[in-house]
Amino acid sequence: MPKEAGPPVSKRCFSLEHQPQSVSIAPDGKCVVAGFASGVVRLFDLTSTPQPEDRWGCALGVVGNNAHGTLRVHVEISDDGKMLFAGARTGKGFRAWDLAHFHLLRETRGFASATRVRSYPSSDARLRGFCSAARLAQDDADSGAASYRLLCGVGYGAMSVWDLLVPLDG
Repeated sequence: MPKEAGPPVSKRCFSLEHQPQSVSIAPDGKCVVAGFASGVVRLFDLTSTPQPEDRWGCALGVVGNNAHGTLRVHVEISDDGKMLFAGARTGKGFRAWDLAHFHLLRETRGFASATRVRSYPSSDARLRGFCSAARLAQDDADSGAASYRLLCGVGYGAMSVWDLLVPLDG
């Protein structure tokens, strides 16, 4: 009996410095992000023709402080695909990156400029233990900002819900 053929499969391979602590894929499939125990957050672009420099992805930045050992980093792309959120369970550190800005820089200036992606860092220790994010249905028209709700506190015995307003381009 002949074996049934499955759907066609395409493969892209990337090099990783260490095993990721957390990964997330954009809802539109344009990119994958990974957070590592060092606190480094890398974005792997899936929309362009692979270039040699793409193999390691784009190091967007660092969250947390690993002076006391391994970090537990969590990354998540928002359900609207516009923002990337990353936080560490230990140490201070939370950051949000504007993925639309990343793609704009990538298209107009190439890979190297992607390290200047618009970001929103915070060293507020109350944002430790970041675990989830969701875009709220309504934007805050008065402030010209998009609204996201963040769930934090995993591993600390109390969870907190935070609302984050991110300026809309206009």
